[in-house]
Amino acid sequence: MIKSLENDYHQVISSICISTLKTQVIVNEKTKVYFDKINEDDLLYYVNSSDVTDRAGGYGIQDFIGSVVISKIEGSYNNVLGFPTNKFIKTINSMDL
Repeated sequence: MIKSLENDYHQVISSICISTLKTQVIVNEKTKVYFDKINEDDLLYYVNSSDVTDRAGGYGIQDFIGSVVISKIEGSYNNVLGFPTNKFIKTINSMDL
């Protein structure tokens, strides 16, 4: 899985739905993650030292492999980490709750 991401980018897309008795708001966050070429030794180290089976895309941006192969991201780091906190807070603050 990780090897298929090298020398390219992929998008991480999250959607949040906030519902109240009066309203429902749905927002989306998209982040592009760019991978460099993956060194085989780095890849083997990562898969042998980390639990990659519980990671969407087979990697964690905060893990070793994220540090060595991600060349840049366009968008929210927290979105890739697991939840677009900034988008959530802005949405909550904009709602008449």
